[in-house]
Amino acid sequence: MINPEIQRLFVELQKTKRKRLKQKLGSALEEAVVNELREKDPEFDALILQNNELLINKSIRLKVYEEGSSAFGTNAKRLEGRTHNNGHIYLQTTKQMNPFMPFATSFFPSRFSGNVKWNGTIQLDATETEFRMFGSRVPQLFEGRIDNNGKIEIRMVDSDFDLFGHHLINKMICDPFNKNAQKRKRYLSNLFKLEKKYDDYIEKLDAAVHKKDT
Repeated sequence: MINPEIQRLFVELQKTKRKRLKQKLGSALEEAVVNELREKDPEFDALILQNNELLINKSIRLKVYEEGSSAFGTNAKRLEGRTHNNGHIYLQTTKQMNPFMPFATSFFPSRFSGNVKWNGTIQLDATETEFRMFGSRVPQLFEGRIDNNGKIEIRMVDSDFDLFGHHLINKMICDPFNKNAQKRKRYLSNLFKLEKKYDDYIEKLDAAVHKKDT
């Protein structure tokens, strides 16, 4: 039987046309479905726990492989991405710092924090920034760790000088398994099973809602 609260969220998501509300409802629905599956499907929960264990790494490196530019001279504030089917994490800047703050071009992020979700998606937010009065720095390399709950903490260890402060992080890459092919293969296999179970639940939910409407 479909959880009534999950069914309500699904119906509201289908009906709304407001972008911001749609994103909010989509996140709430995903969280509710994942919690439901973890409670009712022991294998789903076990796969998440195993993937969390596989991701534990006390020494990860995230390298900037593409820079962007900003007319306002503001750097990255949020990075988002996912674990691709090659087992590498790819991130891209989705939010920049406030361009209207004083000396905006002189600030740059030095630390990020966030989480790897059950499906390999990631969001990192800048938790610390640094300031240079003359010119700025463009981060090139970060180092950090992933704990057993999927939490990521990284700090900048290398950067390039930028005289006018108009360049910023655009894209980053990371191998969370540090070339361990066995861990990578197991994680991706588990990820496929998790996404299949989630998609199957959504299909059943969709069928139940449409059956109720007829």
